[in-house]
Amino acid sequence: MRTGFFYLTAILVIVSDQLTKWAVMSNLTPGPHPVLGSLITINPTQNDRSAFSLFSAHPWVFAAIACVAVVVLSVAFHKQQRRDLWVSAALALALGGAVGNGIDRGWLGYVRDFFDVRVIPVFNVADSAITAAVIVLAWRVVLRPPAPEPITDPAERRAEPDENAAPPAGSA
Repeated sequence: MRTGFFYLTAILVIVSDQLTKWAVMSNLTPGPHPVLGSLITINPTQNDRSAFSLFSAHPWVFAAIACVAVVVLSVAFHKQQRRDLWVSAALALALGGAVGNGIDRGWLGYVRDFFDVRVIPVFNVADSAITAAVIVLAWRVVLRPPAPEPITDPAERRAEPDENAAPPAGSA
């Protein structure tokens, strides 16, 4: 995956996350709104805890974690020797999800969640992207051998010796 597509994917997650949060929070009253009977509802909530409401801490702790995640995910993408499309896509999804929820924590002090499927805590688009990223990374690392995509963009190619080039003059 090229660098532009990596960041474009992350930006699409961020925009989708923020737009859906805005649409739900500005148009629906608190409480469940059935989408598929009682199985799936839209339930606007404010989550001041971590992912899927599991841990509680000050909002700045989660905002700091999001900032660290942004740096780590970006560096992980750029440090790949050979770009694996699946790993790159997963890193982009996780990056978009971290930024999407980080925006909420930074501006509001909580995350806006609204998808409610009853068997797990209420979640949003950013949470979905992060979950998909974890699943793809687990699949790629555990279940499938890597099939890296060679870096074809000259701007991204590292200086590698050409095996077919003639040896320098005077070398044996």
